[in-house]
Amino acid sequence: MKKCKKSLLLFVLIAASALSGYVHAQKINEGKVVFEISYPDADIPDEQMAMMPTESIMFFKNNQSRVEMKMGMGMNQVMIFDNKNKIMTMLMDMMGSKTAVKFDEQDIKKQKEKEGGGDYEIKKTDETKEIAGYKCKKAVVTGKDGSFDLYYTEDIAYKNGDWISEYKGLEGFPLQYKISKNNVTMELTAKNVSGEKVDETIFSIPSEYKLMTLEDLQKMYGGGK
Repeated sequence: MKKCKKSLLLFVLIAASALSGYVHAQKINEGKVVFEISYPDADIPDEQMAMMPTESIMFFKNNQSRVEMKMGMGMNQVMIFDNKNKIMTMLMDMMGSKTAVKFDEQDIKKQKEKEGGGDYEIKKTDETKEIAGYKCKKAVVTGKDGSFDLYYTEDIAYKNGDWISEYKGLEGFPLQYKISKNNVTMELTAKNVSGEKVDETIFSIPSEYKLMTLEDLQKMYGGGK
């Protein structure tokens, strides 16, 4: 079970980070995006599938963002991105046990290398389609696990750098994309985008969360350095 939870947490970390490294043009610079998560052609054991998230909610404002994912078996995970200081904070609520872990740029880099993350080639196309009411351009993303279509909009003005991004160089905000890891593919598709006001307090660590180190987290799930 520990191995399953550890793998899931890292998988979700990669999926969330794909949303967090882009520079955009105008229109919406603050708001919320709700993604539906599916697992096309997935052959996942029932125990693991019961834990997989089916929805992701992202809030963004200025140079900060927050990604929320609810999983099964009483697990909830939140990732807060501080792009000015290049810090990601992971909040984990596991059946009432609440912990927080901070990752800096080097931690993220090492984690990606450990999990086999690599560079992607992004080829833009002239194709478009509408997603959640937004005109999106199509790009073909190719990596070591193959290729997939990614659709992005230029109408969400969320600014940030490449320190956390999975798809560096993409000049837009992805509203449909895929993440593959350990022969499992997670597809995220935006189903609602709103330019609502975001309270900056959601980017802070709640007082009930216990701050722990990355090393403590790795020991908790049976991993090493």
